[in-house]
Amino acid sequence: MRRFKIPLGVTIFAAIWLLVLLVPPLRESFGVWRAVQNQFFLHRAGAEEWEARFPNDPRLEAAALRDNFVSSESEAAKRVLLQFDALSRRFPRENWIRADRLRASTSKAMRMETEMSASPPPNGASRSTYQWLSDAAIRLALAHAVEGRKREPDNAFFPWMEAVFHFALRENDAALAALARAGKCPRWNDYATDEARRRLAIYSLEKDLLWEEKVALGSAQLFSHLAPMREASRAATWQGIKAMRRGDHHRALQIFEAVMSASRPLQASGGSFIVVLVGESLERSLWKRVAKESGVPLPKVQTGLPLRSQPQYHLQLAQTFATYARRHGREDVAAQALAGARQSDATLLSSLIGTDEKGGFAASLAASMGVSERTFRIAVQGAGLGAKIGFCALIAATIWIAGALWGRFFVNREAPTRGQIARCASFSFWASAIYFAVLPSLGANDELGIWDPWSSQSNVSWAASKGFFIWFVVFLWLAPVALTTWQRGRGRRNFAAAPSEPRNLRLLATRAALWGAAGTLLFCIFLDTVSQPPLLQGTGLEWPFSGIVLVVALSAALGFEWQRARPRNQGAPMRGAAPVLVAPRVENWLFAARLARRSAGALAVAGSVLYLVVAISIWPPRARLNAVFEHRLQVGEVAAMREQLALQRQTTRG
Repeated sequence: MRRFKIPLGVTIFAAIWLLVLLVPPLRESFGVWRAVQNQFFLHRAGAEEWEARFPNDPRLEAAALRDNFVSSESEAAKRVLLQFDALSRRFPRENWIRADRLRASTSKAMRMETEMSASPPPNGASRSTYQWLSDAAIRLALAHAVEGRKREPDNAFFPWMEAVFHFALRENDAALAALARAGKCPRWNDYATDEARRRLAIYSLEKDLLWEEKVALGSAQLFSHLAPMREASRAATWQGIKAMRRGDHHRALQIFEAVMSASRPLQASGGSFIVVLVGESLERSLWKRVAKESGVPLPKVQTGLPLRSQPQYHLQLAQTFATYARRHGREDVAAQALAGARQSDATLLSSLIGTDEKGGFAASLAASMGVSERTFRIAVQGAGLGAKIGFCALIAATIWIAGALWGRFFVNREAPTRGQIARCASFSFWASAIYFAVLPSLGANDELGIWDPWSSQSNVSWAASKGFFIWFVVFLWLAPVALTTWQRGRGRRNFAAAPSEPRNLRLLATRAALWGAAGTLLFCIFLDTVSQPPLLQGTGLEWPFSGIVLVVALSAALGFEWQRARPRNQGAPMRGAAPVLVAPRVENWLFAARLARRSAGALAVAGSVLYLVVAISIWPPRARLNAVFEHRLQVGEVAAMREQLALQRQTTRG
């Protein structure tokens, strides 16, 4: 009995995908592809299932309340606030529940007495006085803020919330006193980043999260409480301006000092960068308004640059304010303003996240995370590319297996030779590789630099659409099969089984050298076109020089294959010979089907090997991105950025 022998290609294909199934990092590409497609990604089990699995877990209940609050109308949202109150009574030691409740309470309109509200509206229009919470509801929120301050007397967030609610109740003196208390607190924690950490922990209970999913959750922080804080700062500044106009400069400077002091904990926060920016803007808005009231000309703003990137402008504003403070005997307040302007690091921090016209958002995000753009693009763009290669390999394998099962029911009159299979598979593989490499240079990129042929949302929609890609791949697979079958029909008289071509080491070496040179140059072009700035810039392989050499190498390789594919003198041509697509014969169609199936098998094996190479290549940079994100989440965005700045300064000195 003849012993059954498993083909080598089947063994390689099965071994690769078994390894991919057993090692989760090797199949991350498919998850990244889904994430890029926005089909993602995060699916949390139902509330009842979570309650059964994790009973009495305040994290889950608070997350559900927050979700309901965001998606609710005003009346339903007010009921959610009452549910927050009940949750806080059940877990009185969890001060973060009060913070979540306070941030939710300040997420809608909070009307206060400011300079704008005191002035008559233009054209006699009526000004809105809508307050989404009643006075009783505001006092209930105020009680939560007071309780939170008692439990964390060093956290400026809670007295800031007291000031917001007092101003909303028109209790201006109490609000100013709360701002003074906030200015004496050494730290700021609004628990927004903690909420992001809790959400990550909740979703991680169900599955291991991708880096893209972690970033999406970590970035989904709501800072709605910062808007009423800005309004409260304007309300306090208005009280100081009114004191200036009365001639009570002592009281005005007391108020201005309270506003400046209350902004300092935000500026020193190690949490979110937006908190630092808001803290500085509160102080600078105060200086600007006082300078305007004093009649001092404002410094000029450089056009085309954000204010946070103009330290000289901020220093001049502080100097105008310091002049006013010294004029009325408050040298300490003047020194406080000047010190705040000089110690600002918002400009330096902004340099880490500033967008670049060439690099775009991808370069900005990579810089803000403290990784090189090359690492970022390999980790993210390489994952998307790997998914597409993997899908192509699996589709080819499906055709391969289906064709093998179908072929069991037909007589194998003539099997394609090894050379015919290699020619068809080589053409399909390299033509697809050229498509993958060239398309990014046409501009088919999204903000992360991940061109996506499975989506029509692209700058080159005709070349990157899902339909075009599928039909293009089918064409690349069938075109060489049809050409080879047509050539066979013209050059052969009979259909006797052709023997497999003998192995020729010189022939194999020549083919490997030609296609290896073409593949190396193609890979260089791919790196050069997807990287901004180009990775090969200034080298001899830079596009378009490498493109010219690639055309020469491909021409040599294809010419070699064509020379080998020329029909030999094997007898008289077939009677009535015609291209197979014009006068099809059953034998030719069967041969074409076998050749298509075998070439699909070769493509499945080659694509699987290439997918494994890509998956292993992106593993280290993705691990690096995950480590950076976890560190940023633990220490805070601003703290991580300050560490990055310190490291850059050390490197510069070294």
